[in-house]
Amino acid sequence: MKRFLLATMALATVMSVSAGNDTKKPQIIGGDFEKWHTATYDKYSSQEPDGWHSFMSAKPGNPTYARACWNTHTYTSNEVRPGSTGKQSVKLTSGMVDAFFFKQPANGTLTTGRLFAGSATANDPKNNSTSDPSSTEKDGAGNPFYAPLTARPDSIVAWIKFKQGTLSKENQKYKYATISAIIHDNTKYQDPEDKTYNNVVAKAQNAKIESKDFTWQRISIPFDYESYKANNVEPHNILITISTNAEPGIASTDANNPDVMYIDDVELVYNDNYTDNLVISSNETTAPAQEATITVTKYLDGTYNMMLKNFSFGEGNGALLIGDVTMSNITGKEENGAITFETEQDAIISNGGNIAEMLKGKIHLNMKGTLKDGKFKALITLKVMNQTIKADFGGYESGTVGIHGITTSTNSANGAIYDLSGRQLKTMQKGINIVRGKDGKMIKVMK
Repeated sequence: MKRFLLATMALATVMSVSAGNDTKKPQIIGGDFEKWHTATYDKYSSQEPDGWHSFMSAKPGNPTYARACWNTHTYTSNEVRPGSTGKQSVKLTSGMVDAFFFKQPANGTLTTGRLFAGSATANDPKNNSTSDPSSTEKDGAGNPFYAPLTARPDSIVAWIKFKQGTLSKENQKYKYATISAIIHDNTKYQDPEDKTYNNVVAKAQNAKIESKDFTWQRISIPFDYESYKANNVEPHNILITISTNAEPGIASTDANNPDVMYIDDVELVYNDNYTDNLVISSNETTAPAQEATITVTKYLDGTYNMMLKNFSFGEGNGALLIGDVTMSNITGKEENGAITFETEQDAIISNGGNIAEMLKGKIHLNMKGTLKDGKFKALITLKVMNQTIKADFGGYESGTVGIHGITTSTNSANGAIYDLSGRQLKTMQKGINIVRGKDGKMIKVMK
């Protein structure tokens, strides 16, 4: 029995399904960086991706600060992320601003809003990215300097390839790039803030993006709605700002070796949650059903992830934490009004407890699932301690009877419960029970 409990707990860790982002849900204009327009300032010009803006389209506070608008920071690139169906990404670089008698490093910045250069002090909030829905100004593509969004995405995802150039000795500790996304109402917002703003709906920020040997990495950042719940405002716009360095004014001091960041496929991710019975069985033994929630997330490239957040085995104070379990890069096949899934992979366990440590943070499994008419079903199979373990979510496998489908009545027409000696019981007892469902099928249930 102890062995079965450990096996079922291990299986339950894999009941994380993250799939389901509908491509019809609101997205960011130009998040794939396939379309570009010309940005100009005075006699200078450069290319900026549609829906995005950098220093060439910035607004300086006075002619002195206009020098920040002279440098090109954005370039079209055919360096695309792995698995991309697109042909272009954006190459974002740092630069050197001509400050009369010396050169001032400037980090490369890209935003869905508009950059403002209003101070010679790098970390002065007068230097910011602003989203102002009241503004009537348009960029070179005829788009406004703000990004409308009347939705509540769960997270923002971006593909990043990043390296630093030559940092001064005192700035070696500033090794991170950054992504910041703020959903706000229909009034002005700026990042960084110059005051307390009560028009924020949610924030998703990561100020510690490392280079990781200049390789492509997928950055996923969840939106925090809870911290801004008291503002009681509705989403109307989103301000996204991406920079080659999280510290204002920190950048490479060598114009021939700038900080470089490739950015591809920035998208908003929406989760769909499904709650149903989860029945775990080992060989001929079946544990009582438990309620579980599966989150289905579909990405714009058509792949799915499956994740169960903060999964615990058991109930109340005796519940045993498993952790967050994720299956990734799952493909779905659409036919006859349904989406079917099938994958074999190592599911990743994060933020887990002792069970996750015992399994070394991952577990190998097979998963089959279907999504139809708003209902998700899945069957996960794996071997634990020489036992074949199955987890049936939503009644995927024909004939599986969950705890909510079992009657305790002694009337044979409605089903019946027996102990191992064949004696009929009024209710299930501790240990193994033989249960006949309404369909006449006999199964063993452990309580």
